[in-house]
Amino acid sequence: IFNLCRRGFFSRRMKVAANQENVLHCSSSHGARRIRKWSKRFIRAMYFLTAIVLLSCLTYITIEQTRGAYGCRSLLVNLGDGLWENAWVQLNKQCSVDADCNSNQRCYREKKEAFCYENRLLIYSHFNGYYNHKGTKGERPSYEEMNKESGDPFKTTVSAEIMYCREIESWVFRHPKIRSSLDIGEEHECNWLLRSDETDDFDLVELSTTENWFLWKGEIKQDYKIKVRCAECANDSDCNYFGKCVSETDVD
Repeated sequence: IFNLCRRGFFSRRMKVAANQENVLHCSSSHGARRIRKWSKRFIRAMYFLTAIVLLSCLTYITIEQTRGAYGCRSLLVNLGDGLWENAWVQLNKQCSVDADCNSNQRCYREKKEAFCYENRLLIYSHFNGYYNHKGTKGERPSYEEMNKESGDPFKTTVSAEIMYCREIESWVFRHPKIRSSLDIGEEHECNWLLRSDETDDFDLVELSTTENWFLWKGEIKQDYKIKVRCAECANDSDCNYFGKCVSETDVD
């Protein structure tokens, strides 16, 4: 009907009315423009504030995760029954050349000091026991071997450690006084004796149950199994009733 009116089918008066253009002009007051201006500023400020809060929370969680805040502070480790007959073990005797050491020993220089190293049988199960969290390495928590009798840090004995090696992107078991090789270019990355597959996982307990490890015994033994579990407790039964479960605040 409207189209017929526009064509003048009904009358000239209705044709003029149908073809007339009606324009609506909206005028905004100064107050309305000011409200819209501050609304845009408020929305923009809230957007940036939300982004800052989210990034701050993510940064805090990341830092705490690398410090081991969300994982076990103490581990009970079983390295299996692996053996290495010709492990190079550092002695306390300093040297300059091989002649300064005994016949079955070699002189090896690391950094500024050189020590005699001797071939010995390495029994991996000797390093079973408790490992406590000690700092971070490779942006992951590292764990230090504890005294098997008292559960405290060693006073004179050099401890083994479990850490994350960035060079090979793997968790490794190592000992500062045991070397995989004394030949230049043949030593393992981070001087590992045991290592996991490549991983970016933070949870060493879960990793030990799902991944195969590699044992060094003069050559690499694949598909090696180790056991790592959290040594923290909720009650005395978790200590097999050989000790009492206490909080860290009680110990301090």
